[in-house]
Amino acid sequence: MKRTALAATLTLLAACGSDGEAPSVCAPWRPIYVGVEDVLTRQTAERLLAHNETGLRLQCWEAPR
Repeated sequence: MKRTALAATLTLLAACGSDGEAPSVCAPWRPIYVGVEDVLTRQTAERLLAHNETGLRLQCWEAPR
């Protein structure tokens, strides 16, 4: 779980970097992937799902095929 929290935090922080362009609505929305070794609580899994569904709804990435 610590790895998942760290990965989520780093993903969000990476999106905050400035490259001189105005930030887009998608800057904090990158899909969060769970590895085989990750152990999730139900609450964490629900939050990851909500995050990923929001990114899809905002059209920050395409739905998997």
